[in-house]
Parts: sequence; structure tokens; C-alpha cells
Amino acid sequence: MSSAPLPPTGDPASAGPLGGPRRVERSTSLSLATAPEDLQGTADEVVREAKAAGGIVASSQVVAAGDGGSAVFVLRVPDDRASAAVARISALADVVSLSESTQDITGSYTSAQDRLADARDQRAALLRALGRAEDADEADRLERRLRQARSRISRLEGELRSLRRRTTSSRIDVSIEAREGLGGGAGTWTPRDAARDALRILEVGLGVVLVAAAVLLPVALLALLALAAARARRRRRESALGAA
Repeated sequence: MSSAPLPPTGDPASAGPLGGPRRVERSTSLSLATAPEDLQGTADEVVREAKAAGGIVASSQVVAAGDGGSAVFVLRVPDDRASAAVARISALADVVSLSESTQDITGSYTSAQDRLADARDQRAALLRALGRAEDADEADRLERRLRQARSRISRLEGELRSLRRRTTSSRIDVSIEAREGLGGGAGTWTPRDAARDALRILEVGLGVVLVAAAVLLPVALLALLALAAARARRRRRESALGAA
């Protein structure tokens, strides 16, 4: 179930702390069902659709088990291409459920920004103090604190990058369940369907050839036996006439 849409960035109601834009993460959960023999092919198509939309596969798991099996994907797709990607993936199999949600992470983003600014200020202060150090012990102590500050800055920069990615790309959770009795797909004829149909045509054609061969082979053998018998009789007659 989709939550209420958030006001677009730039609207006064969408302003975050200190008047900055709100940071919103959008997520979609899509559940599909397909025939067991189509599970792997459908999973491959999901990966291709994610890459075609300029996204990535953050995680994936495919488990095939005889007449069953399942596949689970976590995709990250740019916000402006997410809706089209969901539509194309939905066409790969029968849609069991589809839900969308949004989460405002402005507070987390702003907090990470503030903590990063504080860490950088601390690093600058430590560098100034290190430049004024009067003995080796004080310099060593400041160097240790400086290493800690740099490590904290690196961690906070990574946290901020992660939060920024969450607000510029949509998360799409896709699950696929293999079910008996399904024809595979949701009515859209894909290249995978074409390949499968071509294989079936070849199988049927080969079967027809084998059946025809099974029918014609005994007939051909009988014809050869009859021809051999006729030649034998003709040779006997010729021998009898020659003796006379």
C-alpha cells in the first residue's frame, strides 16, 4: 500500500531543518509468481532490467528446487527510472502483490552532516595544536587524537554517502515464487519466450521425423526384401533357361 505522496522538493512544506530540502527514500516491494521451468529465466530478466535502468543489484539469491524454488533481489535504481523499471519487471511474470512506501530520512542526513562538520573542525584544531607542540610527548598525543579524528571523518563521510544514495535512488525488493500450473509470464511475449517456443518447435519437428522414420523403416526393409527375392527368382529362371 502506497503511503501519502510527499510534497515535491522546493515546496515550502517540503523544507527540512534550516530550510534545506527534505531527504526522502522511496521503496517498492514486488512479488511475482512464475512456472518452475521459467524461474531462472525470469530471475535473469530481472537483473537485465535493473542494469538497463542504470541501477544495480545490491543483493540476490536464487534457489531452484524441483517443482518449486524462489528468487529474491534487492535493486537500486535511479529515482527517475524506478517507475518504468517496476513496470517492466512486473511484465515478466504474474504479479502477486505490489506496494510502495516512502521514508523521510532528513533528520538522519542532517545529523550526519553536523557530526561530519564537527569532526572536521576538530581535525583542524588538532592540526593547529600539533604545529604549536613544544615537546615529543605532546606531539605524539596530538598525533593519536588526529588519527582518531581522521578515522571518524572517514566513517561519517561513508555514512553521508550512503544516506545520499538512499535519497537519489529507489530501493526495489523483488521476490519470485515458482508455482506449478502457471504458464510463465504475464502475457508479454519476450525474447526468452521466443527462444523457448523455438526449442519446442524443434522438439516437435524432431519427434515427427523420428515417428516418420519408425513408420517408413519397416516398409523400406520389406521393399528391399521383396526386391532381393525378385532378383533371386529372375536369376533362377535365367539359370534354368541356360541349362535347357
